[in-house]
Amino acid sequence: MRRRQLLSGLGGVALSLYGSRVRGAEKLFRVGYLDPASKAPISEGNFDEFRKALIALGYEDGRNVAFEVRWANGNPSLYASLCAELAAARIDVLVTHSTWGASIAKRQVSAIPIVVALVQDAVGNGLVQSLAHPGENITGSSFFFPAAFTQPPNLVSR
Repeated sequence: MRRRQLLSGLGGVALSLYGSRVRGAEKLFRVGYLDPASKAPISEGNFDEFRKALIALGYEDGRNVAFEVRWANGNPSLYASLCAELAAARIDVLVTHSTWGASIAKRQVSAIPIVVALVQDAVGNGLVQSLAHPGENITGSSFFFPAAFTQPPNLVSR
């Protein structure tokens, strides 16, 4: 459930910040949502939570926001073509998650803001310059698992 809330919050913040720059007539924001997983109940649940968070922020599907949703079915080789497809759909922001998903999105999409969640060590993996100043067109959340901490500690006393 935390993952869903994180994705929802990040996407909502990104759209709100982007939307605050636009004044005057209401704009239809096109949100590309790219999920590295397959279209399964849990993945659909993640997208539904994201959509609900945007509704809570005042976005209404079809009135001021439209979604372009793609599923990579756990296949990294599909990700690049799906990114290109979303870019061609003229989206305003791309929302994705996972380290490999963010990495491919960054290489494929340079002129569109990318919001990512659940990325392992974004600085160490070269996705952003620093957490304080990500640079380029990518932002989101990161968690750290240096190599020394990838295995749980041995809690058995000797």
